[in-house]
Amino acid sequence: MSKEWSEIKADPKSSKVNELLAKLEEQAKTSLVKTEIKFGTSGWRAVIGETYTVQNVKIAIQAIVEMMKTEVYFKETGLPNFSAVQEKGILIGRDTRFLGKEFARAAAEVFAANGIHAYLIGNPSITPDLSLTVVIKDFAGSVNITPSHNPFEYQGLKFNPADGGTADPILTNVIEAKAEQLMAGGSYAKYIPAEHDKLIYQFESMPVYVNALLNSGVIDFDFIRKNYDPKNITFITDNVHGASAGYLELLLKGLPFPALRNKPDALFGGIKPEPSAENLQLLFSELSKYSTPLKLGVILDPDGDRVRFTDGTADIDMNAFGAIAFHYLATNRQWPGGIAKSVATSNLVNTIAKDLGRPIFETAVGFKNFRKYLKNDQAVCAFEESDGITLRNHTLEKDGVIGALLALEITLRTGKPLGAYLKMLHDKYGVFVPKRFAAPISAEQKQKLATTLSKFKVGDQIGSRTIAEIITLDGFKFVFTDNSWLMIRPSGTEPKVRIYVEAANEQEAEGLFSEGQRLIE
Repeated sequence: MSKEWSEIKADPKSSKVNELLAKLEEQAKTSLVKTEIKFGTSGWRAVIGETYTVQNVKIAIQAIVEMMKTEVYFKETGLPNFSAVQEKGILIGRDTRFLGKEFARAAAEVFAANGIHAYLIGNPSITPDLSLTVVIKDFAGSVNITPSHNPFEYQGLKFNPADGGTADPILTNVIEAKAEQLMAGGSYAKYIPAEHDKLIYQFESMPVYVNALLNSGVIDFDFIRKNYDPKNITFITDNVHGASAGYLELLLKGLPFPALRNKPDALFGGIKPEPSAENLQLLFSELSKYSTPLKLGVILDPDGDRVRFTDGTADIDMNAFGAIAFHYLATNRQWPGGIAKSVATSNLVNTIAKDLGRPIFETAVGFKNFRKYLKNDQAVCAFEESDGITLRNHTLEKDGVIGALLALEITLRTGKPLGAYLKMLHDKYGVFVPKRFAAPISAEQKQKLATTLSKFKVGDQIGSRTIAEIITLDGFKFVFTDNSWLMIRPSGTEPKVRIYVEAANEQEAEGLFSEGQRLIE
């Protein structure tokens, strides 16, 4: 990490911060350093001023343009040709991070230089807003300048095609290959397009997203408004200084609720801006000041696609809330369909779905893998353990705002805190305690680990547990005869390996963790 970012991370409130940020801005705007552009489960991410530079953003955008000229894109989106891409245009947004506005403008310039109408959102905007607006306004795709929940020194770029969902590898693989060719080609000056400003427009997407959600019927706003009483429920949101500020206020217009960390801050108050157990503590503290029968706190990440919950006593992560949401929508709202979940997500929802006679669609990690189940209305909802969820008849992208609204509806309709709802599920279906951990690993170690894990078969033992099922959708998931499981998943983009476990209690989960670490070592 650069000296400037190291100093800022050491003391985000130092009097030198503005001076250090000015140096980083100069580096970001002038550096010609080359890098490898790789799309992980949700876009390209890099450190601002080091490899995330204006030059490299322009190369990434030109690579997207080149991909949009291919038959692959036409087949995936149904667009007839590149002329249709140019005419429909691209929607471009950003979150509240450092230089977001400048990077978004650079992206717009490259699209415009290629004859593509570029619609630049003026205010910070959440990723699900872009995803929904792309479909409603019939754009050819969208780009959001955000690294999601990464630390404040990072920036990122998310590309969504015309259906609003996260781009499939069939598209991002082409983008990566095109970017590599452009990187090797040297100067990128030919794509700086002052003469193409006429193809860049200002656009506001928030009203489109808000109106669509208010009228879709996915959330029962009439019920919420009739039953929201500040004497009965305390509802508090935490936006961690990100782009989600203002969305819930418009959607719940007229209903009073406190909003924490509601003003934009490129350094997010010095925290890593994720909906983590650690960051949830502020909501615990604020909710403790109220004595209402019902309490609900929600924390979102900077681009509004992840969310976590508390009822003032329990920490409700997405492993738990996804199960609550599916049970509520399937039983109370009587929505048809099954559940789509990633292979690394808790099996509590599997047990519920089996009991209700609903299908289970288990996928590799990454929200893009839910697309076909949501587009065909096969799933009531889709969620993954890393705090992402969406509902049928909504966007194909994960959406923390709709998660927050659903949690409010569930709490008001059932008259139960989320923790009590979860206990009801545990009493009926059993307790599931999930854990996850990431460790560094070399490419050589990854290969050795894969060889070791591939030798296991059903009936073998890991520690004292007998393997009942082996799932190899994404890494190796060993499901045991007691319904506990251990999953080991080497990262495809980082020198890391991730361990996921789930058992009936904390002690057993820790034991499984130890078995996973032993296998890695």
